[in-house]
Amino acid sequence: MSNTCMVGFDGKVYYNDKADTTSAGAGTYEVPVWVEIPMVKDVTVSSSADKIDDTDRGSTFKKYCAGQFDLDAVMNLSYRNGNAILEVIRDAWLARTTLDVMILDGDEATTGTEGFRIQTKCFTHDWEQTMSDVMMVDINLAPTYFENAAGNEVEPEWVTMA
Repeated sequence: MSNTCMVGFDGKVYYNDKADTTSAGAGTYEVPVWVEIPMVKDVTVSSSADKIDDTDRGSTFKKYCAGQFDLDAVMNLSYRNGNAILEVIRDAWLARTTLDVMILDGDEATTGTEGFRIQTKCFTHDWEQTMSDVMMVDINLAPTYFENAAGNEVEPEWVTMA
């Protein structure tokens, strides 16, 4: 990718369709089947680290260490009655199941596209019916514990598409 101006409209959000078993191993963590979530309007990925005080009397300035990271994705989705993708998200929220999600700065098929891949749970699923606007679904996704096929814990990761 070049260092050109990038706009939010070009960003993409995907989920791994673990129900898709059209080929051997497809839809697993190891062999994902990425499905774009096209009805996303706005996405905010917040990341921060715990600020741990490392102050002592050796300085007049406070000093800090970075602790554990907090990662959070909030997005607005246009509501579409009967939409299969919205149903996947809603069902994962209701059942408290894991969603494998990628939030990228472009198309996942484009070399150099980058962003986060996160095993998430849906923590909010707000259905907005504002009188003067289209219906929206606001969701909040955050990392959850997940193990790959080898039994190893999978951490959120920054990915660059090859």
